[in-house]
Amino acid sequence: MPAGTGRLSIALSQSGATVVGTDISLNMLGEADAKATKEGADHAHFVHGSGVQLPFPDNTFDAVVCFKFFHLVPNERKRAFIEEMTRVLKPGGSLIAEFNSPFYAGFMAAYRYYFRKKVPGGMRKKCLFPDQVAGLFKGLEVKRRCGVKLPGTGALGAVAGQGFAQALDLGFGRLPGLRYLAYAIIIEARKPVT
Repeated sequence: MPAGTGRLSIALSQSGATVVGTDISLNMLGEADAKATKEGADHAHFVHGSGVQLPFPDNTFDAVVCFKFFHLVPNERKRAFIEEMTRVLKPGGSLIAEFNSPFYAGFMAAYRYYFRKKVPGGMRKKCLFPDQVAGLFKGLEVKRRCGVKLPGTGALGAVAGQGFAQALDLGFGRLPGLRYLAYAIIIEARKPVT
């Protein structure tokens, strides 16, 4: 959730997992189905549905993954999506979600939201600040926070190799003082076993 055109769902299914992608857009789901068929991703399935009212019973999935979505949702609405994802997650299962970082490169987020997109208060509405994590994931156990896509790693990869740049990106992205300087923050939270 959300499946979009299926890129992440198909990649996860090709690792051997059975994946069910959900999206509110029928056009996106049509593209995802076509792409899955073309790539032979037999374990990727797509279902129409809203992220705040998923069409699945409680405790259905071992993991719920959400990338490239929360930057589209104002922070005051993000909790409703997290609650619904938690509902369909099995006890002990992991919810993995990506959020835009407010401190990207120290100043790039401010530039992005205040000057380029001209969204008043945009960073506080769209990005995940460290003080928002506990409230957003209330009732879940936050297991990991990791920053991804540090500034300059793309250019470094072209010079020193992608493997080196990725290792550097992940290494620095795990450090508490540096992770929020990355473009995005990935949170892994676990649903308690009751």
